[in-house]
Amino acid sequence: MNKILRIASFGSIIFVVALSIFLLRPNRANASYIPNEYVRFRVDTELDQLNTHTVSIKWQCNGTGFGQITDNSASESDSSNLPRALDGIIQVASTSKEMTDAGCDATHLSLTATASVDGWVNRRWTDTILASTSLSPYAFTTRASMDYDITVTGVNDKLNYPLTLDGVLTSNQHASASYSSTPASSSYSGGKEYIAATAATSGGTVAASANGYLRRASTALTYSAIASTSVDFGLTIPGIVHATGLDYNLVVASIKDELDNTLVISKTTASASFSGTTASISYSGGKRYFAVTSGGTITAGDDGYVNEVSPAVSLAPYTDYSGASASLDFDSDIASTYDGTPLPFGHKIEVYKSGSTFNSGKLTSGTVVAGDGYGTVCTIGINSNAGYWYCPVTLSNTETLAKYSGTGLKTTTGIYTDRATGNDPQTLTVIAPESDYNGGGGGSSSGGGGYSYTPTPTPPFIILNTPTPIPLFTPTPTPTLTFTPLPTMTPPHIVVGRLYRTTGDPKVYVQNSDGTLTWVKSLAEFNAAGYSWKNVQIVTPSAFNQLSTSGITSGGITMQVTAGKLNIRSSASTIGKILGKLSAGQQVQILGKSGVWYEINYNGVTAWVNGIYLK
Repeated sequence: MNKILRIASFGSIIFVVALSIFLLRPNRANASYIPNEYVRFRVDTELDQLNTHTVSIKWQCNGTGFGQITDNSASESDSSNLPRALDGIIQVASTSKEMTDAGCDATHLSLTATASVDGWVNRRWTDTILASTSLSPYAFTTRASMDYDITVTGVNDKLNYPLTLDGVLTSNQHASASYSSTPASSSYSGGKEYIAATAATSGGTVAASANGYLRRASTALTYSAIASTSVDFGLTIPGIVHATGLDYNLVVASIKDELDNTLVISKTTASASFSGTTASISYSGGKRYFAVTSGGTITAGDDGYVNEVSPAVSLAPYTDYSGASASLDFDSDIASTYDGTPLPFGHKIEVYKSGSTFNSGKLTSGTVVAGDGYGTVCTIGINSNAGYWYCPVTLSNTETLAKYSGTGLKTTTGIYTDRATGNDPQTLTVIAPESDYNGGGGGSSSGGGGYSYTPTPTPPFIILNTPTPIPLFTPTPTPTLTFTPLPTMTPPHIVVGRLYRTTGDPKVYVQNSDGTLTWVKSLAEFNAAGYSWKNVQIVTPSAFNQLSTSGITSGGITMQVTAGKLNIRSSASTIGKILGKLSAGQQVQILGKSGVWYEINYNGVTAWVNGIYLK
């Protein structure tokens, strides 16, 4: 280090003493002592600043006695040209008693001196008093210093990222350090802090702070005038006193999906972002660290899942070191300072056998795939989620088909709504596969299925007004067909109007002569009317919604709740506000329909319930 300690005479002779272990400028002539000459001791700190904290100098020349003077004391020599002041410069007349007591004269020029002041490490040096004809009081200068007794060498955060140690806490990733007692002096320089802790304040601790981090305190320090004590916070090369790095004040510790699977928190998978301001953020070890400096919320997301938002976070930017980092999770299994909700899958597929209901015919075996090229494998739910299949289709996928395949059932597809952003709500698609009497599980039935039917194994046949088709003739080996008369059968029912259903909904509607649609409420009603499954047209939800459903718009349909608790929402979506709940067995009058959602009247206002929980 380039530090300064000087000893000089006033006038034509200048005495220079080096506060250093180095031998400097040895080739100058010896000094002679004459009246009105002064020796100046100039004492600097290791930061090249005059030490104005009452430095004392003690010196001797012949080893038999010593002289001693304290800056700005009564014994410090002064004159009109050298006014006495507390300025780090100690001036002594060459003919003073102190010089005589130290044995310094023209024949004894080898000087050994010690500089001392409370809060700094004592400095001892030996040099030869030299002379010069220069009139400048600073003609010869040597560099050395008095070290502060405590040096804070650096501050890192818990993840070993360095913080700039300069005391500017209003800037991000800057840190400060402070002494628990009042020091004689403290200064920042070059990424370090220098503290002069006096003997009277010994036993104190050093604490480091940074915006958005927990304050951290060192162990107690003892005063030493012999050597400087180095203190660090989290450096890889520790000092004499080592403390751990500063903790971020908020940690996102866990993100799970709605099936209780843990999602990996990293830059490329599950992520967490803060709506307010932060001084720093980092991923490490499957966690997300935030140095929070304002209020806000955390949004957790993962491609293929629905984003979830945490409760509001409110943290002090400078948290005391006696506390702990606030924790936040999106995991229902653990309790944290702030608890979020596990992430729903982007797409949810309800699968049950055609002709039954979800509660009685849910399918929990087989395979469901979705997305581009059916590349996303869906996971079957268990327990209360049985019958639901969960599909993490990524946002980059553009195809909107899900497909079920299983033993003894026809391979069946369903169409779901594409999601453009992580904030888009979860979609629900119904697939109702029919029985495959060929036993191979092959073939494909477009859409979400509907009602299952039993084909007669011996064609041809015509549909009558009975639930089971009755064959009208039996083929024989001869070219001539022999018809079996059926005098007791009623004439075939003439099917009037077209049959429709929408993708993702097994319900079938018949178009009346006035263009309206009426829901065919049961398989028995379907067969009794003589309808044919091959005549059922599958249309898109948007096209279906343009058709008028007379049985619905007239308010003539009453449906029963099948779920234990069914949410009543303000809009036809899972993001609609929950207005209330319906219990299993309650009946509601249907006023309208949008996709799988049904419109009802709730306390005088329009509300919506999910139709998959109604029958």
